[in-house]
Amino acid sequence: RLSACSEEGFSLTEALAANNYNENETDEVGKVMERLFDFALVNMTVPASSGADRFVLHSLIYLYAHMTAYKRAGVSGGDNLLAEAMWSHAEFYRSYFERKAANDSALATFLADEMDGIIMAARHWYGKKQTADANDLSNAILEVLDRQNRRKAIEFIYALLEVAHEMNDAEAEVNLRISLASRLNKDNLFGQARDELAPIERLIPQLVGDARLDCTARWKNTLAVALQHLNDLSGAETAIGDCIRARQEQGGGKNLAFAYNTQGIILDLRGKTEEALAALDKSIEIRKNDLHNLPISLVSKAKILRGNGADDEARLLIEQALAAFNRDHNSSGQAQALTEFGNALLEEGSHFFSDAMKAFTRAEEIERGNNPAGLAIVLTRIGTAYLNAGNDPARAITSLKEAFQLEEERHHAQGLIIVLRLLTKALKRTNRSREIEGYRRRALTTAPNDPEIGRLTNAGRRLESEHRVSSY
Repeated sequence: RLSACSEEGFSLTEALAANNYNENETDEVGKVMERLFDFALVNMTVPASSGADRFVLHSLIYLYAHMTAYKRAGVSGGDNLLAEAMWSHAEFYRSYFERKAANDSALATFLADEMDGIIMAARHWYGKKQTADANDLSNAILEVLDRQNRRKAIEFIYALLEVAHEMNDAEAEVNLRISLASRLNKDNLFGQARDELAPIERLIPQLVGDARLDCTARWKNTLAVALQHLNDLSGAETAIGDCIRARQEQGGGKNLAFAYNTQGIILDLRGKTEEALAALDKSIEIRKNDLHNLPISLVSKAKILRGNGADDEARLLIEQALAAFNRDHNSSGQAQALTEFGNALLEEGSHFFSDAMKAFTRAEEIERGNNPAGLAIVLTRIGTAYLNAGNDPARAITSLKEAFQLEEERHHAQGLIIVLRLLTKALKRTNRSREIEGYRRRALTTAPNDPEIGRLTNAGRRLESEHRVSSY
């Protein structure tokens, strides 16, 4: 049963999982491992990052166990202890995250120590074509990693992609590539996102039914966002059109409203104002009873109207959106929308500053203590608002310093670049330029191999040339 664990080495937890023990029986399994070590059936290998013991099964024992298991399976018609151990091992890791989902601190250590076991579990689910179980496992882990360190989340997806490709699970590979590209888009790595989506073209025909439609829609929507920011607006328009057709074939609903909203933005960038407004009207109609998402479509339409001189109508839509937010008392999942809404209010003019700050403050309350990545984004927006519309660089520094620390802890290079630019500007405006160099050094220490941070720290005069605000 131990041969179900990684051949490169495994933890005591993996041994426990493969033998179908629960977490309360760790001491008992530990004693068994000691006896196996005494008889030279297992050896010790490099410890986990936390210092926990890791083992490796003797290579001949590993080979013998696999040969015996498959031989028994052939003789007895399926009595395969190895297969049973692999299922037990994989199920342990999948269920672990369901039970521990709320405890980020415990999960952080667990992830660091158990990544080999997690990858082995994913390999089992993909090999059995039980993609839903693999998705349950990977999504739970990514939810934790996104809150802590998006770079680690991306590394984890790449590891899973390798396994899914090896196990010839097309649906899993498609889902993972969409997940990867979505995160790359959030880090403004739009070219890389587009490239990671390209192999989906040959994988989609292998999918059937609703899985094919859903994956097609999500693929095309993610691609449209990347192409939009790469200024390939024709390609973006085609991609979002494909997304909408897939959603319509699925029967419409909230996901179709989201696609129409994206289409409206892209069509407006192409100068097709009437078509853009028509797409947004469709999104608004679908969302008319959805107070959580309706304001997003209202704000999108208001921005187009304002850009075409219809200021009074745009202002009315902004006020309707604000009223909808105020009626929606369900805070779960609101932070992203509130942050984007606050930014849209600021774009309407400084007279909306107080309303924008209310939206940002509500978003901060939701994210604080729950989502460090989201909190960093909100604090960056707050700092930007105080720096520009609020003309209060001192208060901007307070928010930006905390955002910098959060991005530093997450080793999020793109976030550090954005905050560093803003913080430099705010410190100069308050005659605190001497503090800038310390932040530059910290950024370089956190991400020494990032070329953009290298350029910023080596040529600091560029920091005032532009500032960008991070987005979800």
